[in-house]
Amino acid sequence: MYNRAWIFLVLLLFNSVKANEIKPTPVNDNIVNAVAKEIYCPVCDNIPLDVCDTQACVQWREVIREKLSLGWSPDEIKNYFSEQYGGQVLSEPPIHNGVSFNLLIYLIPGIVLLAGFILVIKSIHSGMRRG
Repeated sequence: MYNRAWIFLVLLLFNSVKANEIKPTPVNDNIVNAVAKEIYCPVCDNIPLDVCDTQACVQWREVIREKLSLGWSPDEIKNYFSEQYGGQVLSEPPIHNGVSFNLLIYLIPGIVLLAGFILVIKSIHSGMRRG
C-alpha cells in the first residue's frame, strides 16, 4: 500500500516538474524574416539576412527563430547580434543614451549646410538693404 502511494507521489511530482518546463513556441518564417531584415549578412556586403542564402545567414536565421521561440524580443535579438559581431551587422546604428554617434555623423553636415545657407541669405539681404 505504501509502495503504491510513493510511486503515485513520485509520478505526480515528475509530471508537475515536466509541465513547468519552458517549451519553445513555433515561430513562422514571416516573424523570423521581419527580424532578419534588420540584420546584415556577416559575409556579404550590404545584404540583409532575410534575402541572403549563404550558410552563415541560414544559421543566423535559425538562431533568430530559436530566440524568438524562447520569448526574446526583436530588440533583444538585435542587441545579441550586435554584441557578438559588432554594430555593423545592424541595419540601423545602435542608440546609446538616447543619441547615436552615427546619427550625429549624418546630422552635422546638414546643420553646417543649413547654417551656411542662412549666412548667405543674410549677407544677400543686408547687401540689398545697403544698395
